[in-house]
Amino acid sequence: MKILAASAYLDTWTSVRPEAALFAGLVARGHEVTMASRGHASHLAWLAAAGVRILDAYPRRKLCPSTMRAYRRELRSGGYDIAYGMNSKTITNLAFAMTGLPTRLVTYRGTSSGMYRHDPSSYLTHLHPRVDAICCVSRAVERVVRQRVWRRAVVVTTVHKGHELSWFPPATADLGEFGIPAGAFVIACIANARPGKGLDLLLAAAGEVLAHPEVHLLLVGRGMSAAPYAGMREASRWKERIHLVGHRGDAANLLAGASLYVQPSRRGEGLPKTVIEAMAQSIPAVVSDAGGMPELVVHGESGWVVESGSVPALSSALQHAWQQRESLPAMGRLARARIGSEFSTRRTIDGHIRLFESLLG
Repeated sequence: MKILAASAYLDTWTSVRPEAALFAGLVARGHEVTMASRGHASHLAWLAAAGVRILDAYPRRKLCPSTMRAYRRELRSGGYDIAYGMNSKTITNLAFAMTGLPTRLVTYRGTSSGMYRHDPSSYLTHLHPRVDAICCVSRAVERVVRQRVWRRAVVVTTVHKGHELSWFPPATADLGEFGIPAGAFVIACIANARPGKGLDLLLAAAGEVLAHPEVHLLLVGRGMSAAPYAGMREASRWKERIHLVGHRGDAANLLAGASLYVQPSRRGEGLPKTVIEAMAQSIPAVVSDAGGMPELVVHGESGWVVESGSVPALSSALQHAWQQRESLPAMGRLARARIGSEFSTRRTIDGHIRLFESLLG
């Protein structure tokens, strides 16, 4: 097959690596892949070294005529079977560029929120009549998308975004810079502070477990100094052991110092990479049942799944994890094994090949 993919590649390497590994893996399986992206994106060199052809074409705006022309020129001259839009800008511009062309258009959907039939902007992306298939990052996202799609001819399916355990070798992290002593029981969460992420729920739920002096809460991400998070920390009896550290480029590496990972989201989660990164580093996770997180964590085996929005349920899970802390390393090993077996890059590549081949008949 010949595939034209379009994506940005301006995020951190840990963020884009799973996607890059997919396209490199397709090349390794004998398929031709061209990546249309920002020519100056630093991560494109890795893709090029893996055999992916690079096309310098990326939309500067939602509707970018010059990019549409570049996409159409490439598609008409290249004999492509599949075009794959990885974000809203590329989906919109590919859809208009492909008018009248036989190439199949696939879109990637990574979140369970923000796509509605009554929203005109949705018809510029996944609900555009030119779309042939929507590839969802989790079954939870697929369920939502199926409720939104009008046309029965559109294929809606799930392919989990895979990771490699080799990306997460055994490691340790010194959290002393945050005032966390060696040997502490560290509950970590990495998320930019938005209402949907539920960090206020975590701060409210952590009070009981923080009563144990060995326990520290480490929150990493943008916006932690804003209301209500900083105020909730200041109001806590245990504020010295609540660490709001803001954005960190090495956030994934800090997980190596955690005993437990928590993702308390209210809504909108597709398949959070931070949960995958924690599990791949042998850290059990407490997650809410929002979005695709229950697909990652096996309740009582590799972590715990609690009702989204419930402070009592989250508090109980944190207490339970503390009480059986001697069992957490074994749970962490099961978590790592689950990522390796069920959420691997190989499975992601296999799933995409099946999807693409089904579209081509």
